[in-house]
Amino acid sequence: MKILITALLTVQIMLLGCSPSHDFEVTITQNEINSAVAKAPKEKAIAFGLVTISIDELSFKIGDPVDRIGVITQPTIKIIGLSPFPIKIKGSTNLTYNELKKAFYLSELNIDSIDMPNLPKTMEAMESKIKNVISKYYSDEFINIPIYRLSENGSIEERVARSNLKSIKIYNNYIIIVFSAFIK
Repeated sequence: MKILITALLTVQIMLLGCSPSHDFEVTITQNEINSAVAKAPKEKAIAFGLVTISIDELSFKIGDPVDRIGVITQPTIKIIGLSPFPIKIKGSTNLTYNELKKAFYLSELNIDSIDMPNLPKTMEAMESKIKNVISKYYSDEFINIPIYRLSENGSIEERVARSNLKSIKIYNNYIIIVFSAFIK
């Protein structure tokens, strides 16, 4: 068994032309996150169809706050029987790797504020429930949008790295994801 493991490791090192510490890096920019999220539906009915969220504006700021991805969005909320009203949401999210799907998703959404200055007076008593529904909507949507997917047809390093995530580092304006190209 030891001979087989040694042989496999030797072949891998020869194929990769690297030492056991060779890493494979992926950089993700704000434009890539914005492009991925732009593919998501712009309008969705929630709360049993009683509420519709239309996303008019959605932007991300990598590294603001530190080690997170800032989110600012200004959707329009439509509640059956009422006039639509705009709101403003500020928060932050993180990046999570789904090893089964070999893709990265926004996760761990923290909403810092939901500003609803035009909330109809008849709905003021329901403000906290509306905020909870909106928060759940964004959390559910973000975890279903792949921000970056590792290629099945990529280089040998990328194919080996698909199961060997080492780290995710969020810097100002970009994210560096490091995989080990060496089998664990």
